[in-house]
Amino acid sequence: MKSRWFNYRPLCFIFAFLLFGSIFAFYITNHKIISIITAVIALVIIVIVAIIKRKVNYFLVPVLAFCVGFGLYNL
Repeated sequence: MKSRWFNYRPLCFIFAFLLFGSIFAFYITNHKIISIITAVIALVIIVIVAIIKRKVNYFLVPVLAFCVGFGLYNL
């Protein structure tokens, strides 16, 4: 089996959370409560995984990507 020098999975998660942040920003401007509930549940899941794995990067990278996606939509 060939060894890969670049792992695409974290990049996929970053783009997914950028998209999630943009979608959240769209729905929050339309006053949809379901988007707030979804964002809180996703944040809680990320925090739980970060606590279990004891790695800060599991928390910071998705939250930062989410905030960038939210900000890009508002621009």
